[in-house]
Amino acid sequence: MTPTQRGFYGFSRIPFTTHSTDTPWLDDERKRASDRLLHLIDRGGFAVVYGRPGCGKTRLLHHVSQQLNTNTHQSVYMPHATLNESGMLQTLAWQLGIEPSNSKPRNIKRIIEHLKNSRTPLLIFDELQHASHQTMESMRLLCEASLTTTDRYPVILSGTDEFINLLGMKIYESLRQRITLCINLAPLNTDQVPQYINHHFQQAQVMHEIISPQAIQLIAEQTGGIPRLIEHLTRSALEIAADDNSKTVELRHIDQAATLTFIPAKNKEIPK
Repeated sequence: MTPTQRGFYGFSRIPFTTHSTDTPWLDDERKRASDRLLHLIDRGGFAVVYGRPGCGKTRLLHHVSQQLNTNTHQSVYMPHATLNESGMLQTLAWQLGIEPSNSKPRNIKRIIEHLKNSRTPLLIFDELQHASHQTMESMRLLCEASLTTTDRYPVILSGTDEFINLLGMKIYESLRQRITLCINLAPLNTDQVPQYINHHFQQAQVMHEIISPQAIQLIAEQTGGIPRLIEHLTRSALEIAADDNSKTVELRHIDQAATLTFIPAKNKEIPK
């Protein structure tokens, strides 16, 4: 969206962009998920957050991390679970402020010793549907190490539905049995889509109606209620409507935007 298009609607900033000071949109389900994750962080243990791509898993995890007191908690977010085993351990050591080693046993030992003696740590591993068996095994060792400490540190594992299938394999039974909290983030339903869009407009300091109710309904149908796709389609439709000199996004603008936004047909199934 160009500055001219932004000014056309009166946005103070481009909508559907995330700023560190923003409060994310949380429906009742996501509020409960946030509260449960914070409770797990307090008591320690292992949690899994999963769902379809674009449903807001990473955004929820960042929101939860931001609620923690940095004087008492050390949060480490690992977004690159596609790294090989050595890369994952070296990156984790670096984020914890430990000198990385080329030796896997030495890295694991250093990381575990650091976790035992530091502020309450929180380890978050994201995009685990792509993790190799070796990477999963290293995470298992790190997770199980917390069982031998006086204070169990919390670990959150996150990925798509493919990760749940991976975790269901017999080889990961030991890790799976230690999971005490499992959260599934679902797409938004028809009532939540307008709330989600209006939340982002309010973040951009616009309160008046920009998208017609019929157009919002079409957005919901086209995206299947997946937040990431809602953002892409709505932003594209806003640009098209501005070029059309229309202060309101109508059905024709959504139709045109849909041709510019790759949305597979399987996504066009919205919860009721």
